[in-house]
Amino acid sequence: MARPGVSYLDVAQAANAIQAANEYPSIDRVRQKLGTGSSTTIAAHLKKWKAEYMPSAIDAPKTTLPMPLLTQLQSFWDELRQSAQQEFETQATAYKKEITTLKETLSSKTAALEDAEKASEQAAQVIEAQTKSLDEMRQSLEQKEQELSSQSTKLINQETEIHSKSDTIAALQEQLKNVTSCLEHFHEAARKQRDDDALKHASQVNRLEQTIQDLKQRKETDREKIQQLLTNDDLSKFRLEKLEQETSQTKSQLMAKVEEAATFKAKLEESIQLNKTLEAQIEKISRSYSDIQKQQNELGIEFSDLKRDNQQVVDELGLKKEEIEKLAENRDQLAREIGILSRQLDEFHSK
Repeated sequence: MARPGVSYLDVAQAANAIQAANEYPSIDRVRQKLGTGSSTTIAAHLKKWKAEYMPSAIDAPKTTLPMPLLTQLQSFWDELRQSAQQEFETQATAYKKEITTLKETLSSKTAALEDAEKASEQAAQVIEAQTKSLDEMRQSLEQKEQELSSQSTKLINQETEIHSKSDTIAALQEQLKNVTSCLEHFHEAARKQRDDDALKHASQVNRLEQTIQDLKQRKETDREKIQQLLTNDDLSKFRLEKLEQETSQTKSQLMAKVEEAATFKAKLEESIQLNKTLEAQIEKISRSYSDIQKQQNELGIEFSDLKRDNQQVVDELGLKKEEIEKLAENRDQLAREIGILSRQLDEFHSK
C-alpha cells in the first residue's frame, strides 16, 4: 500500500529531474529524490512513466541517422524537456500562490460583508423598536388631545349655561324693578285717592260714610294685594339670592375647569416637546440607517467587483491551464518524436 503523499505525479517529476541530470531514473534514485515512499509503489509508477517517456529499443524503428546527430538530438531533447519541466513547475507554483491569495482575499471580503449585514440587521431592529415606541407615544398624545377636546367642550357648555343663568337673573331683576315701580304707583294713587276723599268728606258726609266703608273694603283688598305683592317681592329677592349663590358656585366650578384646562394644556405642551424629541431621535437613527445602507451598498459593489475579478482570474487560470495542456501536448509530441529517433538510433546501432 502506497504511503500518503507519493503519487504518480511525484514519481514522474522526480524521474524527469534525475533524467535531466543525465542519470538513469532507477527506483533507489527516485526514492532518494522523494525522501519517502515504498519501493513497490515507486516501481509501479516508474514503470508507467518509463512506458510513456523511455520506450524500449525493441519497439524503436530502424534508422540510418549518424550517431553524432542522434547524440545531439538526445541532448537537445533532454535540455528541452528539462526547460519545459522547470517552466511548468514554476508557472504551476505561481498559479497556486495566486489562487491561494485570491481565496484569502475573497474570504476576507465575504466576512466583512457578513459583518456589515449583521450590523444593518441590528440597526433595523433598533429603528423598529424606536418606531414602535414613537407610535405608542403618538397614540397616548392623541388620547390626551381627545380628553382635552372633551374638557374644552364641557367648559364651553358650562360657559353657555352660565350666560343663560345670567340672562335669567337679568330678566328677574327687570321683573322686580317693574313690580317695585307698579307698587310705588299704587301707593301714589292711594294717597291721591285719600286726599280726594278727604276733600269731598265735608260736603258729602252721608256719601262719605258709605264711601269710607267702600274705601275700607277697597283698602282691605288693596292691603291684601300689597301684602301679596310684598310677599312676591320677598320671594323674588330669595330667588335672586339663590341664583346669585348658584352663579357664584358656577363661577368657582368654571375657575376649577379653567385651571384643569391649563394643566391639560401644560401636559399637552410636554407631550408635543417629547414628540419633537422622539422625531429628532428617529431622524438621527434614520440617517444612521441610511449611512449603514450606503456602506452595505458599497460593500456589495466591492463584493461584485471582487467576484468579477475572481471570475477574471478563473478565466485567466483556464487560459493558463489550456496553455499548460498545450505545452504538455507539445512535450508528449516531442517525446514521441524522440522515442522514434531513439528507436532509429537503436536500429542503427544494431546494424
